[in-house]
Amino acid sequence: MPDNFSSAIAVLLQDEGGNYVPEDHGRGPSKWGITFKTAQAYGFVKSPAEIADLTREQATTFYYVYFWNRECLDLINDLTIATKALDLSVNEGPETTIQFLLQAVNALTEMPTLAVDGILGPHTAQAVNALNPQALLQALRERAEEHYRRIVAADPSEEPNLAGWLARLDS
Repeated sequence: MPDNFSSAIAVLLQDEGGNYVPEDHGRGPSKWGITFKTAQAYGFVKSPAEIADLTREQATTFYYVYFWNRECLDLINDLTIATKALDLSVNEGPETTIQFLLQAVNALTEMPTLAVDGILGPHTAQAVNALNPQALLQALRERAEEHYRRIVAADPSEEPNLAGWLARLDS
């Protein structure tokens, strides 16, 4: 696997940890941040019991195939941006994360031109790679924070999760 992915996955797996969670917010059991519902949707597992036995290597393969490659995160030159996109994809889903990224690019561009379609292609990557990575990372974090705060406003029972979500944005 490419070095940039190896660095990004190390951060993600550190954030997620390898603890088994028997029930993860209605998505079945999870481990390494991989819920049964998501793994089953991709055809990665067939039963909830398989989640308990997921190894770090299997989790790495899962994220490489179904997140990194599928979302073309290798097109992003800056490792910090690519890592944050991978990390956010686990919590928010790849399409939503790419939408946040596109919104951030448009916010930093004098003449916003990117369709916020949730797809990272060569044109989008070129726009991402042309921006100052620190400014883009901050704009990406702001989009995600706004999203998390909207979740809590719509469903106050999510309030206990907010501090953890916001802390993770800074990792």
